[in-house]
Amino acid sequence: MLVRNRGGGLCFIHRDSIVVKKHPLQHTLFQTFECQLLTVRVGKNNSSSPDGVTVAVIYRPPPLVPSLASDAAFYDELSDLFAKVGDVIDSDRFVACGDFNCRGDDSTSIRADLASLISAHGLRQFVTSSTRCTPRVSSLLDLVVGNASSSRIRDVTVRPSHGVSDHDLVTWSLTTRSRPPRRFMTYQFRNIKSIDWVQFKSDILQSDLFTAPAETADSFAEQIDSSVTRILNRHCPLQERSKFASSHRDSRWLSTNAVEMKRARRRLERKWKSSRSNDDYVAYRKACRQVNKEIIRSRQEFYSERINAAGADSRKRWSAMRDVLHLTESSDIRSKDECQKLSDEFAAYFINKIQQIKTTIKSRLAGRVSDPLQSDPVYVGSRLSELSTPTVDEVSRLIRTMPAKSSPIDAIPTSVIKTCVDIFAPVIC
Repeated sequence: MLVRNRGGGLCFIHRDSIVVKKHPLQHTLFQTFECQLLTVRVGKNNSSSPDGVTVAVIYRPPPLVPSLASDAAFYDELSDLFAKVGDVIDSDRFVACGDFNCRGDDSTSIRADLASLISAHGLRQFVTSSTRCTPRVSSLLDLVVGNASSSRIRDVTVRPSHGVSDHDLVTWSLTTRSRPPRRFMTYQFRNIKSIDWVQFKSDILQSDLFTAPAETADSFAEQIDSSVTRILNRHCPLQERSKFASSHRDSRWLSTNAVEMKRARRRLERKWKSSRSNDDYVAYRKACRQVNKEIIRSRQEFYSERINAAGADSRKRWSAMRDVLHLTESSDIRSKDECQKLSDEFAAYFINKIQQIKTTIKSRLAGRVSDPLQSDPVYVGSRLSELSTPTVDEVSRLIRTMPAKSSPIDAIPTSVIKTCVDIFAPVIC
């Protein structure tokens, strides 16, 4: 049980139109801070809705003797709390607020270890000015923490308390919303494994690619696509499936060891909840501290390696930094019409940009007599008057060395071409 040194006490005051209930994890006891964990829903008719916001009201009493050990214990327990409510953090339905008592190096910052812990869980601290001012020092102690890409927490303001307390009043708005509809992703595929390759090759040899090939290169390319697609549709028709679009944040930076430790922690948690044994609880809490440290270390190593691997390449380094800053940004799945519109806008932008560059160059060179090839080195040697026809062996070698990757706009999967290289190589050359 928390031993209170001085101060403390938590309450949550709300209108009767807001439904507030204790969170199922409210029974969890923390040794280093007080926590009031609640589920908040707007509207009495929505008391059973799964779209409530989890609010953690936190007060950390200032330790009598500040030490690294007391700070580490607080970070471990706070990280454990965030890990338990990870599902509502991912869906932007979590807010933690209160007096964390972790002042930083200046009046508008918090301790670096706490900032790193908040970031590691996909969260962000929204208060940007000091919340406690005395004649000697100003500190940022009272925080509002939510999803790093949250659009629900708004208008965070620090207001004077007019002498009621040495802490200022922190106000903010939390917008409500209905549960977003589950989004579907539709994709198409062929069951290539079901193809009878002997019959497939026989069908291609008997197709119009060999019996009546087109005369021009463009028409022959279209003939290859249409003929092979028609034969593919007989052997492995194009199938369509739909699946739910994932909204979970990216966790590819988790190392194999971190994933295994998370699973072990979950097993120990289930064991403790079923037995309520003190020994099982101690083992579970020990695993919590270890896995939290491993998660933070894994994330640091992943992005350190990515940034260091970029070296002097500013483009790769910037790409890695953007990935760090926007790790928890939810992916926006656009419809076919939206993708087409976006592509048209990109194309129009770059076409206009190139036209403006050409117009600018033309206007600046107006009236000047210059040779556009004056800077090019003069070629000495025989002229390239004709191109030699590629051989079947050369085309076969190129096809075999291709990566087995296909674009969605490819009519023929690359794996089919590589499997039937003896058929496609003569056609291509």
